[in-house]
Amino acid sequence: MHPLLRIAARAVDPRLTALVRDERGHRAALSAPLPRGVSIAVVGMPSGVGASTTAALVALALAEHRDEHVLAVDADPAGGLGALLGPPPPSAELLARLGVRKSTVDALPVGSRWVRQRLATTAGPGLLADGLTAAEYAAAVGRLRRWYPVLVTDASSTRHAPALPGVLRAADRLVVVGGADAWGIDLVRRGLRRLSALVPLEYAVCALVCGSPGVRLSDRDASAELGLPARVIPHDPAVATRPLELAALAPRTRVAIFALAAAAMRAPAAEDVA
Repeated sequence: MHPLLRIAARAVDPRLTALVRDERGHRAALSAPLPRGVSIAVVGMPSGVGASTTAALVALALAEHRDEHVLAVDADPAGGLGALLGPPPPSAELLARLGVRKSTVDALPVGSRWVRQRLATTAGPGLLADGLTAAEYAAAVGRLRRWYPVLVTDASSTRHAPALPGVLRAADRLVVVGGADAWGIDLVRRGLRRLSALVPLEYAVCALVCGSPGVRLSDRDASAELGLPARVIPHDPAVATRPLELAALAPRTRVAIFALAAAAMRAPAAEDVA
């Protein structure tokens, strides 16, 4: 929004003042220097709840603040990120030259510019979407983190992603996505118990997606329900646009996505739980 229009809008609706202030704070957190790379895994509870959309929006929010240093990786067999972020660039040659996948092309040294050109999208973040196995995922991520210090992986469902074990092993941040109703919260709670046997949850944050405009749930209440930091993503028809665009989202939705991305980037945030 143009600054003058934003000022005029705040004069009409003072609630926008708080949204603008929150957005500014989250932008500062997303732009903060990182001591090392961050790998964020996004998992849905259950599949179809909006995990791929959430992963794409988090990747877009991070890419807006970190230039070319963000890579979205699609570990979902359904290949959701390709439709959300734009057609996935062909990556067979890249995987072969990195020595990740056997091919007639030999593994060869590659440079930053060459890699980023092969994975570039018009949306902002780089995109790797090539039906990776668990072993291929681990090998590819291990090599690509040299050029992409921030990774966002869509693992979609805990049941249907064959690369999920490799995704969880490589991740140092976890975003668990579920519905914002009572049934959805219960599924997330049960899913967290399963995940806790595989990975520590001290770096986890939950995203609860509102399926209708009538849902009334605050971040504080959601965090209290789940015992972990949680962000509520408002219902927004703009998430149905393809490819996704942050600028098309309603202000409340955009702030919620920035808050989620900032929470995922932080070190353990148990103090966020009210």
